[in-house]
Amino acid sequence: MKVRIADLGSSRFPHPRPVNEYVPWRLVTPRGRESCRWQCIDGRWVALTLGHDDEIGRVAVTDSEGRRELVDAYESALALARHWRT
Repeated sequence: MKVRIADLGSSRFPHPRPVNEYVPWRLVTPRGRESCRWQCIDGRWVALTLGHDDEIGRVAVTDSEGRRELVDAYESALALARHWRT
């Protein structure tokens, strides 16, 4: 019995996308004051929290690496969270 191994370098296969596009992120239950949280299968997470006290009217984007950034619009927070997930 002969086994034939496919040539993955063939031009008929598209070029692979960057690895981060294949890492599964899932929207999970928020913790504490978070309004939403995404978590990766490797334990990383990114969360959005509506501002309170001195930060009212703003949105805090935080992640498992310790980054925290305040933005003025929820749409901007969603865009930043997506950027941090890729």
